[in-house]
Amino acid sequence: MGEPGYGLISSPVSLVHHLKRKLQNPERQYRLIPEQEDIYQLEPEDLIRKYRDMYGITSGDGECFFFYPLCGRNGKGTGKSIRKGFWHPTGRGKKAQETNQIKWAQRNLVYFRGSRKEKVWTDWAMQEYTIESDLVPNFSQCL
Repeated sequence: MGEPGYGLISSPVSLVHHLKRKLQNPERQYRLIPEQEDIYQLEPEDLIRKYRDMYGITSGDGECFFFYPLCGRNGKGTGKSIRKGFWHPTGRGKKAQETNQIKWAQRNLVYFRGSRKEKVWTDWAMQEYTIESDLVPNFSQCL
């Protein structure tokens, strides 16, 4: 079986593969996977707009991919609330898995409008993938 490529970018195995390559070479730029330092500080619409404007790519199926450093205690926090809402983890996330000798985990986040007390569920969702790595700890990929 060959290396995962951009044609299969949304499969977990392919996402983990690209994240590992990014960790091995942090200076490498990925045209289809930009770095977003402030991912939790931007509204979902702003993320999409910034992604499309920066790279001139439209996302027909509604998926966008970003590399970003994890924030918060042990890399599990989602940062502060933003202007119109906040990202919140749902469920427990998937247990750590191993693919091609790479240990990785996934968790899902949903964007809520409003305050934490008066939150309104939206259709915006994010899947966050992390790798247990000595290469660069606390770096993640989401879609």
